[in-house]
This record gives sequence, structure tokens and C-alpha cells, in this order.
Amino acid sequence: MHKIRKRGLLSPLFYFVLILACATSLKKQDIYFEMDGFRGIKWGMSLENVRKEMIFKGQNKLRGISWYQRKNEKFYLGDARLSSIIYIFQNKRLVAVNFIAKGRENFRKIKRFLENSLGKPSQANDNLKVYSWRLPKTIVLLSYAKLKETTFVILRNKEE
Repeated sequence: MHKIRKRGLLSPLFYFVLILACATSLKKQDIYFEMDGFRGIKWGMSLENVRKEMIFKGQNKLRGISWYQRKNEKFYLGDARLSSIIYIFQNKRLVAVNFIAKGRENFRKIKRFLENSLGKPSQANDNLKVYSWRLPKTIVLLSYAKLKETTFVILRNKEE
């Protein structure tokens, strides 16, 4: 009788842990092989569709480029803390997203995150700390400026 009671208690706990594990494993990553934009905004999406989510940061009228920061943005990529995330629109269509992070440790975290998410870079120069991945719809560029201890990540629409 004691064994039956124990099984009865463990069973709901086991199912709760199993459901929780499944739910967290299904969480969509920010960076993945088939990505087509970033955090729900697809390449080519009209600025008008997301303007309410954005804060205007600047523009180059001659080139038809404007850049924005998203309201309530989470400034993390994997475990790395980001200083900024900028969404770039050309002719009012999303064409790129840029990240900046400070410190060598954030560079290491971002590089590890990209390699875990996307595999080995298509091109790499360890001396210059420049790496790129060519995905079906996106080009990912990672670079590190040693003197300023700054990491730059650019996600760009492959079709632009």
C-alpha cells in the first residue's frame, strides 16, 4: 500500500516536469538556420506594420535608410548582454538588424551562441576576429574590435 501511495504522488510531479521540459525546449531561438528576419519581424516587412513597436533613432534620407530601436527589447543574445539592437529599414522595408556588445567575454558568449545555433562559420578569420554565416535567407556577420573591446553582429537579408 505504501508503494502505491508513493507512485501516486510521483506521477503528477513527473508529468509536470515533462510538460515544463517540452515547453521550454519548444521556445523559439532568436537565431536559427532558417531564420527570415529577427524576433518576429521578417525581412522586407513594411515599417508601417511595426512602427508602433519602434523608436526612431536616425536616418540617411539620400539612401532611403532609417534605423529604429524596438520598444521593450530584451538586450540579450543567448547569455551575452547587448548594448544596442538596431533595426534598419531601407525604403521602409526591413533589411538588417545590428547588435553591439561591450567586453571580450560578451564576444566569446556571442560567438559560442552563434556556433551552437548555426554551426561553424562559412568564413572565418581568427586573427582579425571576423566570422560569417550564409544561411538560406540571412547573412550573419560577427566581428570584434579589440582596441574598443566591442562586438558587432549584423543580420542582413540575403536578397539585398
